[in-house]
Parts: sequence; structure tokens; C-alpha cells
Amino acid sequence: MPRRLSILLAIFGLAVAACTPAAEPTTTTVEGSSTVTETTPATDPPATTTEPAPSTSLTLPAGTEDLPETVRRRIAELVALTEQLRGLTFSKAPTITVVGPDELAERVRQDILEQVEDVAADEALYRLLGLIEPDLDLAETYRDLYGEQVAGFYDGDTEELVIGGTPEELSPLEEATLVHELTHALTDQRFGMWDRYSEAVDGEEFDAAEAYLSLIEGDAYLTQILFAQQLSEEDRGRLLAEAFAADTEVFDRVPGFLQESLIFPYREGFGFVQRLYATGEFAAVDEAYGDPPVSTEQIIHPRDYRRDLPVPVTIPEWDPPPGYELVYDATWGEFGLRAMLSQQLDASTTDVAAEGWGGDRYRLWFDGRDVILVYRYEGDTVVDAEELADALEAYLAAAADPGGSVTVRREGSRLVMVAVSDPTVGDLSEVFAP
Repeated sequence: MPRRLSILLAIFGLAVAACTPAAEPTTTTVEGSSTVTETTPATDPPATTTEPAPSTSLTLPAGTEDLPETVRRRIAELVALTEQLRGLTFSKAPTITVVGPDELAERVRQDILEQVEDVAADEALYRLLGLIEPDLDLAETYRDLYGEQVAGFYDGDTEELVIGGTPEELSPLEEATLVHELTHALTDQRFGMWDRYSEAVDGEEFDAAEAYLSLIEGDAYLTQILFAQQLSEEDRGRLLAEAFAADTEVFDRVPGFLQESLIFPYREGFGFVQRLYATGEFAAVDEAYGDPPVSTEQIIHPRDYRRDLPVPVTIPEWDPPPGYELVYDATWGEFGLRAMLSQQLDASTTDVAAEGWGGDRYRLWFDGRDVILVYRYEGDTVVDAEELADALEAYLAAAADPGGSVTVRREGSRLVMVAVSDPTVGDLSEVFAP
């Protein structure tokens, strides 16, 4: 599933979990199925305090010069508190910009639109596979969805944090959002996470990028939760009230697989990081940046981290018909399979079909209107490939565009799916047979 959006976001709706104790197991949901991430009892969270640091130790961040002095000082306190919570220190002071909600939404929309250069090819593919309605405008959906959901973001290219707020004060949710984004800035300075993530995205290693993003967001989310835990009972109540009052109109009406794509790095990423924290607090999380997860399989199944590596899968070289150009040569991943299959199949069938993922590769060609998709998969076992083949056949029968052509073939533990939106391209299943 192509995923290239590289802006690091804090989502309003997810702040409702800010009262989840970091030491407890977390129940996560993948399209209707509940998966419990097992954790050993965690050590106590780092001691925190809301007491302001001495005035001599505060550095008022760049970008806040036009804000009232009390707001600037509170932001400086939050910078120091984030360092304390996360156990890292800034090598240089971050730049922080506080903007109104309309300006924040517009900045996010513009950033997103600059990143979805291949949105027309994505739209044609999603329509062929039945993931979106025929009349859905994907670029407009991205713009509206991210404009609605973003409470703040970190831009690693400019090293700027942008959060929504008012010039007079920051609310508890706005403060929690700032802590979340400050954590991104910290891990970028200390571990170079922005460049590493961007390299994976630019190299079209989308599944590895999604796994790394899950580490990034799970880390920031855990720090945000630790911040919320040390708030007063009154401020925790205000934070939750703000989160529950957030507008989710666009999110509620977009296709389910887009919802899952947006939520995954926060929800499953938090479970993944929480497991690391339970074994070695933030030192274990720090180590993960040096040896990060390389597939969404390792995020979904944390016990597979470092021991279940993706199997390399190749696609034979092939000259497409005139006019078609290669758009993607990338990995789909276990999460991509789950996000697609769950739109039509029940949770149990989806789980069984997706969990045997061993590795895959896909290529997508586009001529400005039509697409050709070749997907090759290697299961952990022959049975795993059989289960996925059956699930794909059921999914495609229910969802695929009848105007196109999609075939699935399996041989042993290998499987190939070929989808074309223009049937005159012909049957390519022999060309790319397992």
C-alpha cells in the first residue's frame, strides 16, 4: 500500500488514551479484532514534576517572540519537562511556532498536497481494488483528512515544530501536543530519525518506513502519556474533554483503509514501544533507533522484532505496453494486506490470511488513466500462501472493479496477483507466475 506522507503528526482523537497507564497491557484493534500486546510489569514511570525550572535555566525558544511572556515561559518549561520525561537533552534549542487552527490546517494541507505527487496512480489502483468509491477524489480526501486531524507537526527539513493554539494560553491538549512534537525533535537531533525515515520513503521501502514511523510515533505518544499522567486531575479532565470534542467528521466518512493507515503508527506503534519500555525503559527505546524494526510484521507482532526478517522477493523484468511508466517498486507488507482484506472480510479471516506474511514485492505501472499491478508474495509456509490466496479470491470477488481484471495464482508458498484496469492489456498471469 503506497504510503509516502512524511510529515510527523499529532492526532487529536488519539489523545483520549492519555490516561492509559504505561505499565498496563494495551488492547489494540485491527478492524474489529482485539489483539492484546503482552507486557511484563513495567518499572515506575520517570518521576515528573510540573514545577517550573528556575528562571536562569530557561531558554525562550525561537519562533515564540511574538507571544506573551507567560506563554513563552510555559513553552520553555515544557521543553525542559520533555527532556526530563524522555531522558534526552536538546543539542540545540528547537524552533517552535504557534499558529491558529485555520493556519495550521492550511499549512498541513499544502504540505500533504506537495507530497502526493503520484496520487492519480494511487486513486486508479484503489478504485480497481475496490478500496474507494468510483467518484472519490483522493487528493481532496487527503487534504481534508489531514487538515482536520492534525493538532501539530514536526518538519525535520526545517527543524520546526508547529502547533495550534491561541496567543493567550496553551490548553492541556495543546501542551500535550507540544510535548509529543518536542519528542520528535529530540529523537531527530539524537538519532537522525528524520533522515532515516525520509530515506526509506524516498527509496520506496514503504513497509519499512511505516515500521520505523511506528517506532517514532509510539515513542512520542508514550512521552505524551507520561506528561498527561503528571497533570492535575482537573487538567487531565480538560485534556480528555478537548480530545473527545475534536471534530472527526472527515475521518468518520473516509474509507476504512485510510483510517487504518492514519491510526496504525500511533496505535500499534505505542504497543510496540510500550513493550520495549517495559523491558528497559527509554534506554531500550533508544537502542531501537540503532536497530529499528524493518517491517510492519514486527510492529504487529512485537516478539518477531529482530528475529523474523522479511524474505527478499523479486519480480521479473518486463516491458509494459506503450504509455505505461513504472510508479512504484516497493513492499506491501503485512499491514497493507490487513488494511485491504479487512474492508470486506471478517477479522478472523483477515488475521489468518495476513499473519503468515514472509515477504512480498509489488510493481505498479500507470499510463495516466489505467494501472497494471503485479504483486508477488512469499508465505512462511505453503498453508500460509493457501490461506492468503483464498482470502484474496474472496476479497476480490466482493470488491474489485468488474470493469478490470484481477487474477491470483499460487504455487507452493508463493503467490502472485496481477491486476489491470484495462483488460485489453491481456492475461499477464503467465508472465509473472510464481
